[in-house]
Parts: sequence; C-alpha cells; structure tokens
Amino acid sequence: MPQIVRLLRDNMHASPQQLSHALDRLFDAVSPSLRRAPLFTAVSGGADSLSLAHIAQQYADRHGLAHEALVVNHNIRPEAHNEALAVMAELARHNIRAELLAIDMKAPDSAIQHWARQQRFARLAGHARASGGVLLFGHHADDQAETILMRLNNASSIAGLAGMSEVSTHEGVACLRPFLSLPKSALLSYCTEHDLGYVTDKSNFDPKFERVRMRQFLQCRSDFAGKALQMGALCKTLDSALHRTLWDWLSEYLLLASPLDMRLARQPFVALAPSMQRYLLRYMMQFVGGSTYPARFDAVADILPSVLAGKRSTLSGCYIYATSKAVIIPAEWWRYSPAVAIHIATNTSVVYENRWIIRSAAAGLIMRYGELKQAHPEAAQTVLSQLDSYASRPRDMIPCFLGLDGRPKATHFIMDRVRLYSDRQAVGRAIQVWPKHIPELLDGFFRYGHSMYSTK
Repeated sequence: MPQIVRLLRDNMHASPQQLSHALDRLFDAVSPSLRRAPLFTAVSGGADSLSLAHIAQQYADRHGLAHEALVVNHNIRPEAHNEALAVMAELARHNIRAELLAIDMKAPDSAIQHWARQQRFARLAGHARASGGVLLFGHHADDQAETILMRLNNASSIAGLAGMSEVSTHEGVACLRPFLSLPKSALLSYCTEHDLGYVTDKSNFDPKFERVRMRQFLQCRSDFAGKALQMGALCKTLDSALHRTLWDWLSEYLLLASPLDMRLARQPFVALAPSMQRYLLRYMMQFVGGSTYPARFDAVADILPSVLAGKRSTLSGCYIYATSKAVIIPAEWWRYSPAVAIHIATNTSVVYENRWIIRSAAAGLIMRYGELKQAHPEAAQTVLSQLDSYASRPRDMIPCFLGLDGRPKATHFIMDRVRLYSDRQAVGRAIQVWPKHIPELLDGFFRYGHSMYSTK
C-alpha cells in the first residue's frame, strides 16, 4: 500500500493526541525563532479551522506563547457580518481570543473566490506581520487532494502539482499547515468530542466554483483522492530534488545586482537542459517582475531562442536580453507609472506598489527614488551616493524613506525574510525592504544565505 494512502487510513480516526502531535511535529521542524513567535490561526468557522484554533490555543498555553484567532468578514453576503460574530462568540466560549478583520472593498462580479482569497491573505498576513507572528491554516488532506486535481486540470507545473506546503511564506509571514496529512473526518470527530460548534459555508455546495465541482467528483470517486495525494507527494520529491540542483547552480552562476536586476552567466546557462533553462527563467522573472505567479512555460519557451540569439523581449514585467557573457533580467521599469507616496507609522510595515514589503522604525513617507528626486531634489541628493551602483532607471524604482523631519534614508534590502523573526531589533533600527513575492526556489536560495544585498 502506498505510504500516503496508508497514512490517510491510519489517520482516518485520529485521536486528539494525534491532532495535537501534528502541530507539535511541525513546530519541531521549523527554526527556533519561529517557535517563539506569536500564533495566529485563520478561522472561517468550519470544523478544520475551529479544531486548529482549539489545538493551537492549547499549544500556546503549554509554551507560554500568545495566540489569537483571526476571523475575516469578506462582506460579500448581507448575512456575513452576523455569521462572523457567531464564529467570534464560539471562539470566546472556548476562551480563545479572537480578532475580526473586515474587508471593505467591493467584490468583483466574477472570480469571486480568487478575489476573496487574495483579500483574505493580505489582511491575515498584514495582521500577523505587524507582530512578527506565524499564521496557521487548517487545510487538510481532502483540501490537498482537491488542490492537486484542480492544478492538474489547469496544466500546472511539477511545483504546482506538489500541492500546498506544510511550511511556506506569504508576504513575509511564515504560514504553517499542520493538518495536510489528516482527513476532514478526523477534524469533524475532534469538533464533536470537544463541543466545537462549527458552521458550513453554503458556497461549499455551489457547483459554479471549480473547487466545489472537484469536491463533488472526489465524493463520487473516492479512490482518486489517494491517487492525487500520492502524485502530489511524488511531485514534491521531484521538485525538491530539482530545487537542490538549481540552488547549487545559482550559488555559482547568479549575480544579483539588485532585486530589480538579476544576471545569469551565459555559457553555464546555455549548457543547461532546455527544460531547466525555462524553469530558472520563470522564477527569475517572477522575482524581478514582482508577479504573484510565474509566467507560463510555453511563453518562456517562445522567447528563449530569440533572447539567446541576441534579441530583446519583455515578459512578466521583465525586460530580458543576453550578451556574450550573461542573460540579463531587469525590471521593465517603463511600465510602472509614477507612484503615490504613502505614510508609514513608527515600527509598522506596509506593502508598497504590490511588490515591496517595507518596515520602518520611524514615521514618515515611502516613495520611489524617482518621485523623491522630483519632489525633494535636495533630499534625494543626500542619499544618491548610497544608490549610485544602480543604473539610473532601476534606481528610480527603488523605494526610499522621507522622515517627518525632512531627512531621507536609503533602504536596506533583505532577501532572507526569516530575519523578520530572528532579528527583530535589527529590523527595527533601519528602513527594511524585502520583495513581496519571492518564489519558492529563490526563497530557499536566499534563506540559506547564498546571496545578500545591502544599500546601507
């Protein structure tokens, strides 16, 4: 019997101790700094998130940690507010501190679930990031099987077919999913045993949503769930092996001029298999271009021959070309219109231009250097020496800080987002900036210290 199927069978009637052990096991696997961080559990009111909040509260009590459940009201339906209050009341009944986060933006007419997911993640990540906390999600094995089959249906890559990760990052926040090897039935049983009054969202039965259709399919063909999870485990193994190979390659042949400019040594790049060339470029362009998702493989394959032949192309927010020595991937600076300056409060973080996460120890304004140069030319001149290693156009895209006293500061880029948790005091002493979207390949690459860039 395949290991993943056997694991599901063994966990089908998991005891409360086994569910608790799933969280313990995951925290044992992460860095010590994350184990000391405040915990935030995303709670929808369903059995999965309520059981996780209950278990996370026990974990926090045992280890002397702060824990808070986060309930998001998307304001899509008129009854959503009262439903959220009911979830808050249920959490209070079990002595779990909770915070209600409301989304005030109007929902679009189409792709509502995708929009809701983006908005929800942004609010959850922003709340957790303000405290240097860890986000916990109650996704389980049934969710994982649905996700893998949805990605298969949409021709995803090996990385996509690997499914959700137990440990990942989103907008600078560590996200943990301890229940991915547990079926939903085990979580339902836990709720019953501990008198957790969970609710079921009506949209979970609406076939207009792809996930609902996939769930209904799996209910008819339950054998496919185990097969999907088995395929996901295999793809995760393959993807991890590929990442290790590419990490080694990048450590030798990547030149990170800045988060807006990456260069790959040409001859070693040409020597790679075409599939690995495309794989690398997708991640490079996702990082430099600030895209949430990488470009499609076929789009990269279309431009690659002409790029290596000396022609210049644009894709995924990047301007890509090759010289005799390097494949050069700068940000497509001319597509970015002038940005509006935004306020940042003392010791807080903000998302800027949907591509940077910025934390400041002081209150002031965040603006691109190009806007600083136009509005405050004397202030811009004082930080120019710290930015003169950049070409002029990429330099104009770099976020800068202007204090309330009129004094500017150049930014200090962080490529290793784990430092947000492990070195909080150092982060508080400077203007820290790190890319909002770091693809998984580069996330691992930077995390292990192969490359670091500073403008201090």
